Amino acid sequence: MQGQCIEELLKKGWIRDALSKTKSRGSTTLKYLDLSFVNDLYEHKKENKKGCPPTYLPDAKLKGILYCLASGKKRIRGMARMLKGTIAKIICGFDHNSPSASTISRFFRFLSGIIEAVFHHLALFATSLGIYDSTFLIDTTSIEVLQDDVEGKWNYDATKKKWYYGYGLELIVDWKTHLPVAVVFTNGKHVGTKEITEGIQRMMLVKKPLTFIGDGEFDIRTIHDMLLEERILPIMHYNPRNNKNKYPFQFRIEELVQKKTDGKVSLNIKQLRKGYKKRIEIEHAISMIKDLGLEFPQVKGFKAVKTHTYLILIYRLAIGISKFIDNPNNNLRKINIEL
Repeated sequence: MQGQCIEELLKKGWIRDALSKTKSRGSTTLKYLDLSFVNDLYEHKKENKKGCPPTYLPDAKLKGILYCLASGKKRIRGMARMLKGTIAKIICGFDHNSPSASTISRFFRFLSGIIEAVFHHLALFATSLGIYDSTFLIDTTSIEVLQDDVEGKWNYDATKKKWYYGYGLELIVDWKTHLPVAVVFTNGKHVGTKEITEGIQRMMLVKKPLTFIGDGEFDIRTIHDMLLEERILPIMHYNPRNNKNKYPFQFRIEELVQKKTDGKVSLNIKQLRKGYKKRIEIEHAISMIKDLGLEFPQVKGFKAVKTHTYLILIYRLAIGISKFIDNPNNNLRKINIEL
């Protein structure tokens, strides 16, 4: 009876309008986010082109998931319970009933096929808004899972000097805002030339920076050559690896410039050191993403963990986009949202 009364009240447009303006972390995050492109991705990707249209549009379901993540709900059943709320239904675009836990679970599985495209679309939107600066940073991080995930594996984290069980993430972020630009989900924290190249190629589709900074793990000659071809300055700390000979340069780019110019040109080492100091910002960016839900994700399997990881990154982008549109002077490094 009470539910019927609420439905009758919601038929009054002014009541729906008032409730839709209710401020919460979830509603504020979604305020400026147009996810209608997800419906096009869904139509293109779905296997069965015939049949009845979905009860809930894909963009509404994705809004629902992001709304729940913003409210601290990371498990499917918790999300389903939260989306039963009247305000959640209005904000996410569910007309009457909200999706069940099984519906959300099926949508998670479907998302695995389009999640990279969704992230890329939002990264392009951030570029169109002028959010990203001209200096990007690259690093990797571990994604630990429980050992009953049979698709995970043991990896060595050289930074923490310990072994962990799970997956890895190569992340390229904007140094000024800490927002992700491009990502590559991997089997482990250590990456090689193939993964680094893939990450840079994805970055180039979003925006070409002027400067690209990474630690010694990314000191690979072919990577330097690729960036220099694009007129991007790579600042990578020299990695001696197994070379016992003393190296006279701190950064690989110093040697490359001298060789290319027959010693006629040398870079300002003070400026290179000053630029390299920005690398610390990616550690803060990764820490922030871990806090949003990347620390021990409660899902199993490569596809599921990858989907969860991208959802957290999409959520991080959504916060930054919302804050920027609300006020371009907002500090986008912070994830707090003023209600």
